[in-house]
Amino acid sequence: MACSAKLEPAGVNADCFTPEFKRLKGRKPSPNFDSVIDLHCATDTAILNQHFQESTVHLLNKTDLNDISICGLKQVKDWRVFEFPKFPGFFVILNPFIDGYQRYWVSRCLRDFPLDKSNVTNMTGQSDLDQHDVWQRYLEKNTFEKGDPLKRLRWTTLGYHYDWNLKEYSEKNKAEFPTDVHLLSQYLSKALGFGDYCAEAAIVNFYHLDSTLAGHTDHSEKDFRAPLFSISFGQTAIFLLGGQTKSIEPLALYLRSGDICVMSGPSRLAFHAIPRILQPWSAEEAQKLKDAFDYKRRPSTVSPEQLCRMQAVSSSTETRENDSTSLHKSVVEETNYQIEKTLECLDFTPFDLTFQHQESI
Repeated sequence: MACSAKLEPAGVNADCFTPEFKRLKGRKPSPNFDSVIDLHCATDTAILNQHFQESTVHLLNKTDLNDISICGLKQVKDWRVFEFPKFPGFFVILNPFIDGYQRYWVSRCLRDFPLDKSNVTNMTGQSDLDQHDVWQRYLEKNTFEKGDPLKRLRWTTLGYHYDWNLKEYSEKNKAEFPTDVHLLSQYLSKALGFGDYCAEAAIVNFYHLDSTLAGHTDHSEKDFRAPLFSISFGQTAIFLLGGQTKSIEPLALYLRSGDICVMSGPSRLAFHAIPRILQPWSAEEAQKLKDAFDYKRRPSTVSPEQLCRMQAVSSSTETRENDSTSLHKSVVEETNYQIEKTLECLDFTPFDLTFQHQESI
């Protein structure tokens, strides 16, 4: 039975999603990627009109957001946001981070979040390994072999911790949610017109170059009205988006470091997957993850949460530049040695940070 290119079921038993996932995942022979959309460089007008369009409607009248700088983001007026007529409610923001500022979030996700004992990782409870030594042990050993802690790290949950056995969240299993992630989620939500948004649950998924994420829907929350935000860092990935059933012909697109996916409305419960991580990086992509400043150590009195709060500054160019310079010297790695280690690690550890609204749990 043929699959439908529209958001209508092709048939009860039709599965258009899984075959495309397997095709893009395949290694021998290597698949043809002509059907994968690259929003960063697409110029074919026919493809633009058929699959997606650049959207400005959600960024209109956001002058209040243009008056502040937060989390290393560009001004909202400089963002590029795409929407997809055949997949209503799905948006992609092309890397809205100022060059050099992705490193703050890289450091938080790779080093800080697994180190926090209130967070949970896939290695929590394993008697042979202290999950909180992951980053330091990588720095000391400088290897990325099968048994190494960083190689074994697959996910970290923040705030409400997801129970993978019961497939649910619980009030009895939660930790304090990181303030900087909370502020970032609020800012993104307001910029896209979703109104009040208070993220209290997040998961950081870590991928290796041979990793995949099978097709699934995020349906463990109690309320699906709030959107999901997912930020990609590291190597480029192929993202596959379908409909609420697998009978919908999926859309494949590249997600590059810094890109943000938003799933809302009809797309909130859509099937999605990561069939492939690509390599290697281009020189331009690697440069965007270089630090914006050269420094030795950050002041120990400034926490990441305080830093993110401090980034809400006035709109004047001079103030923003001076404040950002001072702030960025206070974040990311504690030494230049660790900075270079992070870049080396990212050569094989792409990941995404996904967060959810508190009323959705």
